[in-house]
Amino acid sequence: MNRLFSELKEAHLENQRGGNGPVIRKMVFTEEDTCGKAKMCVLQTIPPGSSVGIHSHDTDAEFFYVVSGTLRVTDNGTEKDLVAGDCNFSGGGSSHGVKNVSDKDAVTLCVFFK
Repeated sequence: MNRLFSELKEAHLENQRGGNGPVIRKMVFTEEDTCGKAKMCVLQTIPPGSSVGIHSHDTDAEFFYVVSGTLRVTDNGTEKDLVAGDCNFSGGGSSHGVKNVSDKDAVTLCVFFK
């Protein structure tokens, strides 16, 4: 199954998970598209200064890969800046949150698992 970037549906979310500012999501694959193997796969753009609040993944999991930009990630209470090529996984009760600390958009490819 192929998806063209120009055909991806876009959603604008505000103050996601208690964070600040907008986050733009482009739906790459839905749960149906992945034969139930993942909840969804999205390209997520986080503008400068915007964030996704700290949240836990108790019954699900999330993997994200930084495509571009710089994100300050709080992972189980530890902060670290991630840049293009870096990734994060949260599941099994762990928690994380992200903030764009640069002056350019940060883009991640996120996969949410059941």
